[in-house]
Amino acid sequence: MIEIAEFLLKNGLPINARDADGKTPLHHAASKGHLEMAEFLINNGAKVNSITCLGDTPLSEAKEWNHEEMERLLKSHGGRDVI
Repeated sequence: MIEIAEFLLKNGLPINARDADGKTPLHHAASKGHLEMAEFLINNGAKVNSITCLGDTPLSEAKEWNHEEMERLLKSHGGRDVI
């Protein structure tokens, strides 16, 4: 999966691209507990405190789905659940 993300970034997809709900790739990685992808995204400039249309951050997504390791990762990079 990382290889696909690398390919997309190399071909111009913005790291903080948003879907219709305002979620970034980091929101999706956080909600699914994909630690390796989240680390990759953060290391390549993903905004850790990006807010969706409903006011969710990647950390609040991780908390909602009980991904404790993801919570620790996001907090270690300055992630907040309330902006």
